Amino acid sequence: MARTRDLLERFRPAGAPGAAAPAGVPSVHAASLREELLPVLALLEPTESEVDAVHKDASARAERISADARTRAAELAAQARARADEARAEAAARQQRQGDEALAVELGHARQDAARLQSAARERVPALVSRVLSLVREELLPDGAATSSPPPPTPEDVDRPADSAGSATSPPAHRSSP
Repeated sequence: MARTRDLLERFRPAGAPGAAAPAGVPSVHAASLREELLPVLALLEPTESEVDAVHKDASARAERISADARTRAAELAAQARARADEARAEAAARQQRQGDEALAVELGHARQDAARLQSAARERVPALVSRVLSLVREELLPDGAATSSPPPPTPEDVDRPADSAGSATSPPAHRSSP
């Protein structure tokens, strides 16, 4: 350990400004500095050990926190994937319902159009059958032959199949496709 006298010797007064004088602080040897600092550094050893322990504890704690965060992130990602699958399924079901509803509406419109066309055909068929029959009679019968013409078919006759009509002379029912 350094002696007090050596320590004080370092700070002896220097000469007044002016002419050259001996140096105010003598040069210190490395060995004496080492001896002087060893007791102070020895006092810091427990603090250094504590710093190392705190650093190791903090590193371990940071690793635990990181591992917990990775685990939580993986759980959240799995939950998000599950929710995304559910959302996709719900969206597909909603699209299917909307498609089914649109199909039902279109089918309803098609049925209305078909009914309207069938109604129009039922109204036009008797007149057309009468006209065809009269044209055929004019072609096949001699000019002076008088025959009684059968009554024009009714819409019920047109809808009924030919063999169930009960008459061999009534023309077969034909449905025209629009």
